Amino acid sequence: MAQRYAFIAEWLDPNSSVLWRYQLFYYPDTNEVEMFDIKNRRHFLKRTRYEGVTKDQLYIGSTLTVYARQLRLIEYNDEYTRQAIEAHSERTLALIKPDALQHTGK
Repeated sequence: MAQRYAFIAEWLDPNSSVLWRYQLFYYPDTNEVEMFDIKNRRHFLKRTRYEGVTKDQLYIGSTLTVYARQLRLIEYNDEYTRQAIEAHSERTLALIKPDALQHTGK
């Protein structure tokens, strides 16, 4: 079975200022993407090969450019994707005390 990652992505249409939501599917074995329009319940982009997206770019908050559309990944679409992506991600917490604030950036 082919591996597939699924995300919810947003795109802000600059002409109409409408925020569109899509299901974005990425197939890493064949480097293909597919998009489904959530509101209209139809395919927006059929499964097609696209070299501009890599697995390293797939995380919540990232911005991908797919055929001149800047899509922002806002959430995982399924539990498999969540587990697969978060298993290879890191989280860092930086705590800056108030007295050290004047020395930040030096």
